[in-house]
Amino acid sequence: MVSRKFGASPVKVTGVTPDHVPFESSLEEDLFFLLRFSGRWL
Repeated sequence: MVSRKFGASPVKVTGVTPDHVPFESSLEEDLFFLLRFSGRWL
């Protein structure tokens, strides 16, 4: 399966969670944060 490359961007929020899951927006970052601390991490 082909996946997109996540790179640094001066315009939008990009990064990697402590579990090494890349995110590309603040909404995704918030979702991963909530999933991680609610105990429902995939």
